[in-house]
Amino acid sequence: MLSSVANAILFRPAIRIGGPWRRRWKSWAAVRRFIGPMGRPQDGSKTAKRDSRWSDREDALLCAYYPDYSALRAHLPYRTMSALKHRVRAIGIVKQRHIWTNREVVRLRQAYEEGVTDRELAALFPELRLCQVKSKASHIGAVRCRPKPVRFDVPALDAIRARSVEMRLSFVELDRQAKTGRYFQKSCRRPSLKHIVRAAAFLGAEVLIEWSE
Repeated sequence: MLSSVANAILFRPAIRIGGPWRRRWKSWAAVRRFIGPMGRPQDGSKTAKRDSRWSDREDALLCAYYPDYSALRAHLPYRTMSALKHRVRAIGIVKQRHIWTNREVVRLRQAYEEGVTDRELAALFPELRLCQVKSKASHIGAVRCRPKPVRFDVPALDAIRARSVEMRLSFVELDRQAKTGRYFQKSCRRPSLKHIVRAAAFLGAEVLIEWSE
């Protein structure tokens, strides 16, 4: 039907658009009149036209789900991605992109090297969301070191726990590899010679006994 209509119209060489209708158009108004309004019909018919104006309900959905565009597309499937992005800018809910300074990048690297927690990381950058901070850390290749384990004042236990952290080995994995049950996961403070010997052997260490005179 569209091709038959197009063949019956004379177009002046002013505007060219791609796609299945490779024609020269006199103006964009002529293009819009020929194509018709876009959008899903409200009554389910193929000929119904949808009002392009944004309703209060749609604006409420934008405020509730922005910046999750997947959810917005699910709730507003008849709106294009460009229309959604334009509307969030128009109603003033778009989040401005943060420009990282050199000092902030240095602070972020230092925080990751010290192995700070997520709560401490959020406190260092209160103006940013935690996901923004982690995204920047991933972008610059920062690796968060695990915090040093709490000292138990038991030299053998402290040495094994510290060595495990240096090797980036979790206590769960240490227990599994050394076959020590859940001894190191539970952070037991009471020394167990059997578990200590097994863990030391797995980590490539030896246990020595010194007799006090």
